[in-house]
Amino acid sequence: MRQGQKSKVKCCFWVIAVLVSLGSINLQQGYAQQENPTACTLTTLHGRYVFDATGYNIVNGSPVPKTVVEFLTFGGDGSLTSIATAVVGGNIIAREAHGTGSYTVNDDCTGTLTFNGSGFTFDLFIAPHGGSFHMIQTVTGQMLAGEARRVGR
Repeated sequence: MRQGQKSKVKCCFWVIAVLVSLGSINLQQGYAQQENPTACTLTTLHGRYVFDATGYNIVNGSPVPKTVVEFLTFGGDGSLTSIATAVVGGNIIAREAHGTGSYTVNDDCTGTLTFNGSGFTFDLFIAPHGGSFHMIQTVTGQMLAGEARRVGR
């Protein structure tokens, strides 16, 4: 190989090395952005979600199975409405029952939900863009957990 060709090969090698390095920096920045999702706010939860969950009520020290399916409609302002059907111990205890409640959302995408007049409270774990979230009941003697998915705005 002549001197001029060696110089061109060295030059191309360094250009390729720089481009590969820049590419890995961009990939690392992309992964870093995925690890730090956008902060959540009340408006993260908005629109209609379908929620389904199973769990137990503890009655006289024994678990009694329960299932709930409902629509939750979040106003984006801390208010919500619901329409639910619930079955406990094989008995329908609510069919298309309407309710209201309130919710909070923290910037780390956790929050709380409370149904008015029922004493039912839940902790929320929200996907960063609000397309879905998980709820777990936080009332002693009752266990219910499930996932809600947005189905409309």
